[in-house]
Amino acid sequence: MRPNQPETSPAHSGVPAVLDHSIAHDQVADVLGRLETQAGAWGWWLALTSPPVAHFAHRALSARERERLRRARLLSALQLTAVVLIALILPRGFIPVLDPGTLAGVAGFAVILLTSIVLNRRGAVVAASIVFTAGLALAIAGSQLATPGGKISFQDMAGYDLLVIPLVVASFLLSSRSIILLWGASVLFVVLDLGVSTHGANLDAYLPTDLPPFARIYPVAIYPIVLTAVVGVIAWLAARSTARALVEADRTADVERAYALLAEQNRQLEEAIGVIQHVHSRVARGDLGVRAPIRSGDPLLLIASSLNLTLDRLARGTLSAATLTEVEQEMQVLHKYLSDLAQARLQTPVPSDQLRRLAPLAYGLEQLRGLMLQTIQSARAMTEQMGRDNQVVNSDVQRLAAGASADPDAVSQLQRDVEALHANIARLYQYLGQFL
Repeated sequence: MRPNQPETSPAHSGVPAVLDHSIAHDQVADVLGRLETQAGAWGWWLALTSPPVAHFAHRALSARERERLRRARLLSALQLTAVVLIALILPRGFIPVLDPGTLAGVAGFAVILLTSIVLNRRGAVVAASIVFTAGLALAIAGSQLATPGGKISFQDMAGYDLLVIPLVVASFLLSSRSIILLWGASVLFVVLDLGVSTHGANLDAYLPTDLPPFARIYPVAIYPIVLTAVVGVIAWLAARSTARALVEADRTADVERAYALLAEQNRQLEEAIGVIQHVHSRVARGDLGVRAPIRSGDPLLLIASSLNLTLDRLARGTLSAATLTEVEQEMQVLHKYLSDLAQARLQTPVPSDQLRRLAPLAYGLEQLRGLMLQTIQSARAMTEQMGRDNQVVNSDVQRLAAGASADPDAVSQLQRDVEALHANIARLYQYLGQFL
C-alpha cells in the first residue's frame, strides 16, 4: 500500500504544512521520521503502537524528534513481526512433544512485547526499544536454558545462533554502543551456558576430554561466538551508517531551508529596492509628498525611515523658501503702498488681496488709513466753519469801519488781521484738500 504523502511546507522539507486537527490524529511517522497519513490495517497498527504525533503536525520537527519518531515506527513494525512469530512458534511448544522451555519463552516474550508496545505508545521510545531487544535476547536465552531433559545436545546448538536476532534488531533501534554491550552479553551467555550446563551424550562424546572445562567447549562455542561477532560488527556498522546518514539528511534539509530562506530574503530585498527606486523617481520629478512605506520585517526598514525623514526636511525647507519668497513679494507691495501714503494718497485702500502672509499688518494699516481720513475730514469741516466765521467777522469789521465813531487805525489793523486769517484758512483748506 502506498502511503498518502502530506502536503509539505516549502521552508521545511518533509515537514507538514498546517493540517486539519482531525487528520493530524491519523498521522504517523515514516522511516525517516517525517509525518505521513496511513490507512487500513497497517495504519491502524501504527496508530495503536506508535506515539501520538498530533502535536507535531503544526510545527517543524527537530532532528532528535524525527529520530525518535523514526525508531518508534521501526519498533512498531518489529512488534508486529514479533506478534506473527509468536503465533508461528507457539505450536512448537506442543509439537511433537510438550516443550515447557519453548512455552515459557513465548509467554515471557509476549509479556515483554506488550510492555514495549505500551512504552512505545506513551512515547518512551528508548525504553521500549531496550525492553523489546533485551526481552528478545532473554526469550532466546530462556529457551536455551529450558531444554528438554536439562541437557544440551547437538540439536540445541542452533538456538545460540538465534542470538544474532537481537543484534540485528539493536542496529535499528539502539545506539552502536548498545550493540557492543549486547554482543558481549551474548558471548558471555554462550560460554557460561555451555561451560556450566550438563551436556548430552552426543555432545559430550564430541568434546575433548583432556582440556579444562571451559576450554573443552571451544569446538562448539566458537561458531555462535564468531557468528554473533560478525553480525554484531555488521549491525554496529549499520547503526553508525544510519546515524551518519540521518545527520547528513538533517544537514541537507538545513541547507535546503537555508537556500529557501536566502531566496525569500533576496525576493524581499528586491521588492524593497524597487519601492525605494520608485520613491526616488517620483522625488526626481518634483513630488516631495511621496513617502516610502514602513512595513515590519522590511529588510530596508532603516533606509526607508531615513529617506522619509530626509524628504520631510526637504519638504519643510522648500516650504520655508516658498514662504520667504511670498513674504518678500508682499513686503515690496507694502513698501509701494507706504510710499503712496507718504505722498498723501489716502484714497487708495490697502491691497489686502496681495498681502496674504502680512494680512494682520494690512488690516492695521487699513484701520489707520480710515482713522486718518476721518480726522482730515473733521479738520476740513472745521476749516470750512472757520471760513464762514471769518466772513462774518469781516462783515462786522466793514460795518465798523463805515461807522463815524470808529478809530481808523484800529479798524485798519483789525481788517489786516482778518485778511491774514482768511489767507491762512484758505491755505489750510487747500492743504487738507490734497488728502481728500
